[in-house]
Amino acid sequence: MVIGCLYIHGSREAPGRVAVSHWVRADRAALDGPVHERITRWLREVWPFDAGRIDYEPR
Repeated sequence: MVIGCLYIHGSREAPGRVAVSHWVRADRAALDGPVHERITRWLREVWPFDAGRIDYEPR
């Protein structure tokens, strides 16, 4: 079952930056905050790029 999606791609507006966004289904909206927190932690701890180059906003 899909509850949402995570997008990671090179920024169109700022070369050298990474654009990250996510969404969750409306019937799982309560998960949006926890998902955002977990993705933020994952990007900080595991992602191999400089955190200062990552733009992350949930959709």
